[in-house]
Amino acid sequence: MIKEPTSKSANYKMIDAQVGTIYVLGVGPDGLSPAGEECLRNASTVFGAKRFGFMVPEDKPLRPVMPVEKLVEDLKDCSGSGDVVVLASGDPLFFGIGQVLLREFPFENLCFIPSVTSVQLACSELKMPWGDLISLSFHGRDSGIIEKLYPYLKSRDMTKIALLTDPVNNPRKIAEDLLDAGLEGLTIHVAEDLGGSSQKTGSYSLEQASSMDFHPLNVAVLAGKIKWATGGFGRREDAYQHNGGLITKAEVRSVVLGALEIPSKGVMWDIGACSGSVSIEAAGLAPGLRIIAVEKNKERIEDIKANIRRYQTLNIDLVEGNAPDVLEGLPEPDRVFIGGGGIALSSILKKVVRRLKGRGPIVATAITLESLILLSDKLAMDGFRVEVSQVQVSRLRPLGQGRILSAHNPVFVIKAWR
Repeated sequence: MIKEPTSKSANYKMIDAQVGTIYVLGVGPDGLSPAGEECLRNASTVFGAKRFGFMVPEDKPLRPVMPVEKLVEDLKDCSGSGDVVVLASGDPLFFGIGQVLLREFPFENLCFIPSVTSVQLACSELKMPWGDLISLSFHGRDSGIIEKLYPYLKSRDMTKIALLTDPVNNPRKIAEDLLDAGLEGLTIHVAEDLGGSSQKTGSYSLEQASSMDFHPLNVAVLAGKIKWATGGFGRREDAYQHNGGLITKAEVRSVVLGALEIPSKGVMWDIGACSGSVSIEAAGLAPGLRIIAVEKNKERIEDIKANIRRYQTLNIDLVEGNAPDVLEGLPEPDRVFIGGGGIALSSILKKVVRRLKGRGPIVATAITLESLILLSDKLAMDGFRVEVSQVQVSRLRPLGQGRILSAHNPVFVIKAWR
């Protein structure tokens, strides 16, 4: 049996044991634990959201916790004036204020007394085992819903992800974004106003949830199985929408992907993405990698969009425009593939070398000797180790009553690393 912590418990630094401690108390559906109540009674200053005002003694005005930057300043101003309480929902260390306070204050000045988390409560109400649950927070986050969800959706056979939401990133918006991305087959379970007067739970298809309104205080759980596109490496050219044969051939693509040493996460640029085949296969190999495909031709842009949707590679950001101009505002890359460039190739290389993080590599393809010489010489002069391979592919085709090997143009693959 688990005992409720008290003022005598060795697990908590209580009020009479240390002066100037910040007690971060988790508020559950039944309020505070006895240890938390004692901390609150003896605190000199209390911070918390307005909804916790009913539990604070009248002689202790409740001070706001938002914005967080102001809270940190106010807590530092309270130093030496006695013990302070910060009230938070559930477990303050579960996507909560505790993470911020641990960055700003010494360990010995902090004490956490948690309650159950909102995810635990939601799973209890939904009668859902949660030992295999992944938890993500969209609360106050600006990053895209799909960008954050995709690596977890792609890496698991069965999806089971708890989502902490906010008024903007709510279950309706999550369902809309998943449907817009072509991801179907999921159910969204929603627990609303947990512990409140309007508490309710429900399970909905994405289509249903995309047209519903929910209580602003809710926890959502995505569950189900997505039917992903098959294959993922070395697809035939006719597996991609493209025009005029402008696509990296399957054999060359495989060599390029090997040379890129695809990381599990980070940022990769694909400059002159054409049909997007290299980006798409890299994305399939590493769902946690953010890939930025740069293309200037409007027809090819439409090809890339169609191919991204067909193969559900949602970790690709498509940037329309001319390189090197559009490269300046992009996040710094860990890997770069240059599949095109034309007369701007020298300027593109200059920008890539300046922005590249770490050792690289940079990988480029060339058909002409002039492009090969420009790429290899420029990268060597910039201090890179350079390796050049020639890929010569021949494919069997019929000729009369027999068959011959028909040669494709040789392609140079240039790999450079620091």
